[in-house]
Amino acid sequence: MMIYVPYCISKGNTIIFRIFFFLVLAGLGSCRKAKPKPAKVSLEEKVGQMLLLGFQGSRLDNAFLGEFQEQMRNYPVSGVLFFRHNIENPQQFRKLIQSFRDIPKKHPLFYAIDMEGGKVARLNKKNGYKNFPSAQQVGKWNAQKTYQNYQEMAALLAENGINFNFAPVVDLDLGSPVISGLQRSFSKRKRVVIRHARQMIRAMQEQKILSCLKHFPGHGSAKGDTHKGIVDITRPWSYHELVPFLSLASQAPAIMTAHVYHRQLDAYLPATLSPTILKYLKPDNFRGIYVSDDMHMGAILKRKKNYHEALEESVLLAIKAGINLLVFSNNPLAAKGVKGFQPDAKLLEKVTKYIVTAVATGKLDKNYIDKSYQKILQVKKKYLKRK
Repeated sequence: MMIYVPYCISKGNTIIFRIFFFLVLAGLGSCRKAKPKPAKVSLEEKVGQMLLLGFQGSRLDNAFLGEFQEQMRNYPVSGVLFFRHNIENPQQFRKLIQSFRDIPKKHPLFYAIDMEGGKVARLNKKNGYKNFPSAQQVGKWNAQKTYQNYQEMAALLAENGINFNFAPVVDLDLGSPVISGLQRSFSKRKRVVIRHARQMIRAMQEQKILSCLKHFPGHGSAKGDTHKGIVDITRPWSYHELVPFLSLASQAPAIMTAHVYHRQLDAYLPATLSPTILKYLKPDNFRGIYVSDDMHMGAILKRKKNYHEALEESVLLAIKAGINLLVFSNNPLAAKGVKGFQPDAKLLEKVTKYIVTAVATGKLDKNYIDKSYQKILQVKKKYLKRK
């Protein structure tokens, strides 16, 4: 492009010429095509990234599964959770995973499972895999043997498409019927728990599988079962139970909260729903996501006579407390003793509407959603491959 320089300037002061030339170039630069702005993300898309759901059925001709996957085509979701009833054998499970991968999604999905070893292992000899030892057994080993055990477990999970393991349990072995009673703790000693949990996290990370410390702030001394109802840890709980979480927080991408009450910290709400407990006890060096324990447990749904009302209220309270990823098992075994509970193939739509409506009516600040959305995408970018 020709630039015309007036005679009076070209023959005159050099400084004036330079200023004039600079302004011309600046004007040309402003004519360049502006970079396109990032596409605006809808509130529904952000809310969807905060939801991880279980489902009924194992085969693709199952009516519940068909309706559930249709919901996933119509509503954003962060991922799916697999239970023993979803897994018949390796061939069937690979087909099931592939059916979820075939659903178009903007972001890769979490494929989550509880694979601790021992009695809590969704992949085991009964459905064509292998049995892994319980945490209680592993706690007696040296660190190298523990690492090799979890290397094998992580490879099996990765081979079967799992990218999020709700483990390790870092609760101390202090007599809880659902922790000690099921051999889910490495030890009653903090150092032993930390040593072995660290090896599990390491092995999972090598396979790009998220691990998840549970059950914050400690379930090891609890005398009850949160599947069934309220569990109060005010008397038995001690600060020692928090130490494994504090020690491992910088290495873990996720921490799962427990539905336990500590009346001295919050007189009314369990840890999952309590901003006081989560803010007061949370590790300063944790940069991952907070994951709720199953929102279909009795400790949540029995908070009100009508479990639908209890669920809606608890979802909003959990988000306000600082939970980033909400888990819904859709599993009657989790909702023990909850009168009238039924798995719901349309749960994704319902929970999305709970949250969107709460933002629209001012019951929930949109900033909670924005922060969780960004944190979850950061974790997915770091760990997950698009498939």
